[in-house]
Amino acid sequence: MKKYTDTNEYILIEGNVGTVGITKQKLDELGDIVHVDLPSPGREIKKGDTLFSIEAIKTENDIPSPISGKVISVNEEAENNPEILNTDPEGKGWLCKIELSNPTEIEELKDEE
Repeated sequence: MKKYTDTNEYILIEGNVGTVGITKQKLDELGDIVHVDLPSPGREIKKGDTLFSIEAIKTENDIPSPISGKVISVNEEAENNPEILNTDPEGKGWLCKIELSNPTEIEELKDEE
């Protein structure tokens, strides 16, 4: 199941794990991405806290976590080669995986429109 935030991030829920990234719409807002700063695996995060930062040619943007939980992995390919987000933000450009601590928060997110 894929859900979306009001600020154009997505979370793909598979079991008790959510894969988080930015949508094509978010990419269009930011412009070409040149750097991402991802969280460390093992970090506990609360919904709304800054999960990662994205630096684009036009701006830098702190991205809030769509859900509470523990970061269990990050996409090192995206961190080392952030240009991947410019071509495939919702595929190879995923940013991190979170083990959900409060699955009921999913209900607060939007369905695909």
